[in-house]
Amino acid sequence: AVAMARHAAGPLPAFFDRVLVDTQCTHEGSLRHVLRHLDAPAGAAVWSPELLDALFARWTAEVEAIEAMQRGLIRRGFQLLRPGGRLVYSTCSFARRQNEDVVRWLLAVEPEARIVPLPPGPPMREPPGLAGAAYLDPLTSATSGLFVAALE
Repeated sequence: AVAMARHAAGPLPAFFDRVLVDTQCTHEGSLRHVLRHLDAPAGAAVWSPELLDALFARWTAEVEAIEAMQRGLIRRGFQLLRPGGRLVYSTCSFARRQNEDVVRWLLAVEPEARIVPLPPGPPMREPPGLAGAAYLDPLTSATSGLFVAALE
């Protein structure tokens, strides 16, 4: 839906019952993805000072552009929802700026938006001050690390 909206000549009507915004992020919740993205040697599966240095250099250079894109995607996705529709926002980042701050920004610019509590599932940690959203920790959830929030 969002890809379609990005290429539209004008505003699209609220058309969808469900929108998933699984957006680009800095990927620190997914070690396998980070290693692949950085062309790490085969079999590298541990954090090292060199890996962290490379990650921080890359993230620092990209983070503002990524956050702006995330805000644009979540807002456009929300605008495409029919009344009563639901948007799920997710990243494989543990960065507050790419998760809670993006959701809080949407709640501020779209006053009718509200967080919908997530259903029970794997072990989740609720971010401070953002009831209903959750982080999944790879050590306890058998997933890559990720953030997820549902909104309507």
